[in-house]
Amino acid sequence: GGTPPPVIVGCGTVTLPGNSGTMTNPGFTFGGWSGNPQGTGSAQPGDSFSLGGNGTLYAIWIPNCNFTMTFDGNGPTGGVVPQSIVGCGTITLPGPGTMTRACSIFVGWVNGISPSGLVQLAGTSMTLNSNIAMLAVWTAVPCILTFNGNGNTGGAVPGPISGPGPVTLPGNSGTMTKACSTFAGWSLTSGGSAITSLLLSGPKTLFAIWTPVTCTVTFNANGGTGPLPLPLVGCPKFTLPAPSSNLMKSCSNFQGWSLNGNPPTIPWIPQYSPPPGLTTLKAVWAQQTYTITYNKNGGTGTVPSPTTGCGTVQLKGNIGVPPLSKAGSNWKGWIINTITYSSPAGLTYSLQGNVIAKAWWIP
Repeated sequence: GGTPPPVIVGCGTVTLPGNSGTMTNPGFTFGGWSGNPQGTGSAQPGDSFSLGGNGTLYAIWIPNCNFTMTFDGNGPTGGVVPQSIVGCGTITLPGPGTMTRACSIFVGWVNGISPSGLVQLAGTSMTLNSNIAMLAVWTAVPCILTFNGNGNTGGAVPGPISGPGPVTLPGNSGTMTKACSTFAGWSLTSGGSAITSLLLSGPKTLFAIWTPVTCTVTFNANGGTGPLPLPLVGCPKFTLPAPSSNLMKSCSNFQGWSLNGNPPTIPWIPQYSPPPGLTTLKAVWAQQTYTITYNKNGGTGTVPSPTTGCGTVQLKGNIGVPPLSKAGSNWKGWIINTITYSSPAGLTYSLQGNVIAKAWWIP
């Protein structure tokens, strides 16, 4: 604004004027005269100047370095708003620093007078030539807390939690497991220490913390007799042993191992991963059944139906319809492997395999 001083007409030595025309340049103070637009070779008002021809002197403008750029966090919920910038000329816009806003991501700054104007990113250069207030611009993001099992081998992580605000951290609600480890809480990183509280201000994932423990597996005969496999101690997987041939149970066949001694058995392959601490596996037995088949041994009539079972069983009498008979002979009992079993006494038999009971005839 304003006008330059009047033109000087003459020859020889003249005195340079000041800013008699009240020229203005926002953000700058008049600082004298220069023989070129770049402002080099300055001369001050009142200086003598030798006028030896037509020429032009250019005003020198010195920046006023007392303008202030302030910053408004626009509703921050944490941290500190960046400090004001005092000066003039080219400045660089700062980032958010420690400033945060719940469930939001910092985008940049906008002139507070025109909050719907162009957003200036952090690191952008601006010319500071007047006082200005900058307003933070935020973009809303989902405020969800999720959980990572951090290597769990079983179970499931807890479900997500929505924010913002304080969060009550769950325990191992998804019954996660990890071979030879116990759950010890949640951490902000996969290898960090446990936290006890959390203020959710944006998307975040917590990681399970696992404390290694020793796994021990022992064995129980579950009603059988004989030597058991030695305990297994270590981590993280075991190959389950086959039992000794001397581990037996009457009228039973060994099927494998389980936690309760009932089917289904734990597969031999893949290898067994026990829970932390002590685990006892019980032998699983399948009931064995044998058959006694009755034979007429030269007689006529109908033999009894087969006897099935294992261990001590009762041999059947001559109960077929019609009963067994043989000319010139009387039925006495049964012959099993050359051993006779008479009726009515002695009809119990220790059944340990499939056998044939032949009719025992006496003259």
